[in-house]
Parts: sequence; structure tokens; C-alpha cells
Amino acid sequence: QVGQTSEVAEVRMNMVNIVGDISIMLSRSLKETASVEIFRTLVLWLVEGGCKDTDLRVVAESLDKLFDAFSEDHTDSVFFPLNLLPKLRGIHTALKIKIAQQKRELSQDSLGIINMARVNLHRFIKYKEKRVKT
Repeated sequence: QVGQTSEVAEVRMNMVNIVGDISIMLSRSLKETASVEIFRTLVLWLVEGGCKDTDLRVVAESLDKLFDAFSEDHTDSVFFPLNLLPKLRGIHTALKIKIAQQKRELSQDSLGIINMARVNLHRFIKYKEKRVKT
């Protein structure tokens, strides 16, 4: 919950960046049991915390970090047991709704970044759906 309780979106975004960067580094060394456990914990923090933040910029940043952490196929051994695919589908649905609700309040730059994260999430889900079938 550290960082998630801050009222300042920039603080929460910094926490997402830190947790995300550590997750990305750990994703490269998943042969060690300790690395896998820490990776799982951090990834779940990004999904359950960052991706459900009230500020869509924090959500977009969390998604970008998740995409990077799970960009390599060997991370499937963590991705699928954590049941992340249905969670990401739910986040995608919620994100579309939140974007529609907050569109007028967001700057053009923020809206562009958030929409890019939404499109990338859709593509990422499609990619992982193909991976689960192989």
C-alpha cells in the first residue's frame, strides 16, 4: 500500500515506475525461485494497485510496465498461473469506460498516452490469448 495511498498522482506514478522497473529487471532472471516470488508480488501490485488507480495516467503507466515485464515468452510461466488474462480483460473494459467519462478533463497529451495504453492492452491480450493456445 506504500505510495498507493498518496493523494498526489505523481507520487503514485513514481511508485509505479519504481515497482515496474524492478519487475522488468526481475523478468530477465526468472530461473531463480526468489526472483520469481518477488516478480509475482510486484506484478500483482501493478495489476491490483496501479491498474485500478483513479488517475488514468497512473493506469497507463502501470500497463506499460506490465507489457515490458511480460514481453518475453519465458514469462508465460508466471503470467498464466497468476490468471492475469481475465484480470487484464476486466481492466480493459474499465479503462474504456473511464476514458469515456474523463475525456473532457484530460489534456490532449494525457489522452493520447492513455489511449495508446488502451490500444496496446487490447493487442497484448490478443497476443497472450494466442500464447495460451500453444
